[in-house]
Amino acid sequence: MKKEEILKIEEIINRFIDLYKKDTNIWENERFSHYDFFKLLFDFFDPQEIREKFKWEYPIGVPSYAKINRDAKVDIIFLDDSKELIAIEIELTSAGKQFENELIKCVQKLKTPPKHGEHMVKGYIIPLLKRNENKKVRGYGGKNYREVCEDAINKAENEIDDFPIKIVREGILLQN
Repeated sequence: MKKEEILKIEEIINRFIDLYKKDTNIWENERFSHYDFFKLLFDFFDPQEIREKFKWEYPIGVPSYAKINRDAKVDIIFLDDSKELIAIEIELTSAGKQFENELIKCVQKLKTPPKHGEHMVKGYIIPLLKRNENKKVRGYGGKNYREVCEDAINKAENEIDDFPIKIVREGILLQN
């Protein structure tokens, strides 16, 4: 995997988050956010390279959380000729327990050994969430959204271990 390819993808992630920051209601659902992520690829990669190297809803393998023997699908991957991949998970979610569960599930999915012999070079989890940081969250013993989100992120990061996975915090907008 070339360093410049990783840098291009990180720049796409930054632009993607900027889209969300400009209008947090930009996407009706998560699938629409994937579509806009794909559109940003054209600013950095030529169409042929996108066709050959990027995959949407890519079956990665059976993760540890699976109750049945079914492959989990990673939202978007970049797969180079040497079978090294960059995985991207986008989570348009709410705060609280659902946020925590989705983050941990994404980590477990990205830790799953790819079934086709690929090697994950980098994994990105992009949570998209907007809340009033000081507002108290019902059912969390008086904690505010900032505290609840930090707890969820810390739990998910503890699951990462030594895997090359990054939770991109810039998509979590906690404001007054």
